[in-house]
Amino acid sequence: LLPLLLQSEAASAAEQHYRASGDTLALNNAVDRWDNILQAPALLDVPSDVQARLLNNMAIALRLRFQVNESRQDLERALTLLRQAAALTPAASPVAVGIRVNMANVLTDLAYMDGDPDTLEAAITIYQNVLENDRQTPQERAKSQLNLARALLYRFERGSKMADVNGAVALWKSALATAADSDKLLIMLSLSGALGTRYRATNQPADLDWALELAEALVQNASVALADYPDYQLNLGNRLRERYARDDRVEDLHRAIAVYSDARQQTAEGSVRQRAAVLNCLGQAYLERYWRLDEIGDLVSASIYCAAAVELTPASAPARATHLRALAAVLKARYDKFGSSSSDDLGQAIATLEEALRLLPVDSYRRGANLPRLGSCYEARFRATGQLHDLDQAIQTYESALASMPTSSRDRAQALYSLANALFTRFRIGGQEADAQAARRL
Repeated sequence: LLPLLLQSEAASAAEQHYRASGDTLALNNAVDRWDNILQAPALLDVPSDVQARLLNNMAIALRLRFQVNESRQDLERALTLLRQAAALTPAASPVAVGIRVNMANVLTDLAYMDGDPDTLEAAITIYQNVLENDRQTPQERAKSQLNLARALLYRFERGSKMADVNGAVALWKSALATAADSDKLLIMLSLSGALGTRYRATNQPADLDWALELAEALVQNASVALADYPDYQLNLGNRLRERYARDDRVEDLHRAIAVYSDARQQTAEGSVRQRAAVLNCLGQAYLERYWRLDEIGDLVSASIYCAAAVELTPASAPARATHLRALAAVLKARYDKFGSSSSDDLGQAIATLEEALRLLPVDSYRRGANLPRLGSCYEARFRATGQLHDLDQAIQTYESALASMPTSSRDRAQALYSLANALFTRFRIGGQEADAQAARRL
């Protein structure tokens, strides 16, 4: 038993080193050490509760590595190990709650990857049962609230039900009051992101102001050496861009680019998810500044960073649709700038957006952000070629966009205007009074 305990201590130390430094080599070392422990013949001689703890620890390390490289293989193996651990653990055991929560964490990740509502509901049920039926310290309860909130936010992304995002915000706010100091940074990050999501859905200024306050506090107070520090910078940059869109202060956009640029330097080479997210947001910020200042250098930078983000993101990664949408916006901007000499960009923008939509669940609220852009691309191709099919496609796409948007969405007015304009265009060509009447109603 002693060699297993010594190896366990070494594995835990390597994992803690990764959490403190972001060193992915240390994380791989931890996974390898846990794996060696599980393969050791001596494991069969230890009590079942110790075996369960070791299986649980290995699963945690695999999920950590999944968060870096988005390897489905790591996530699926973590789920298998947790099921084995649960089978070895009596329901009344103190270890059982942690195993169930970790299993729900993995199920939530899988649901986010696959868009499977049944898997997500299974995770939510586990979290709710833990909160309702299991005895937990205030700090443990705060962790359970954090996890349930994350699952509710994912469910909001699929179904746009405000009760889910409101529930997530309430849970994170409650968790922040009782969480251990080691968990508060993650809760602040999650709460800031959820408030940003709710702001985009409801356009309530107070949500954005609170989200930005939390984002500033994270970047100012957290250690730069933390593996999650680039995520804090990413969150701050996102909130600054949202305030720029609201208040039209270009200083917020300049600062967002500076924050993202620093995050790019801080991000570990092996952190695929984190690095792709930073590159994507940096590209989007350059594109927004190009639209504001019309400097070609910003458009070139946007092209480089958005393309790099897509190149870095695996086809199965949930973030790929977001990165494809950003790249399509850059391609459309290049077409708008250079016209017929850049016609390939327009075709690529359409293909890129169509791929992004294929990756999103049909009931995802994020479709509302992709569809208007696709409609504008179809409309631009109609103007270039005169093909009525593209105009029909644009109208259908705008209609689908409106159907997928919450009525409070700040993007709804633009989508209504685009649809009305396209209908009037078709009326002028075909003379169908129904098109004119529909446009006037909008």
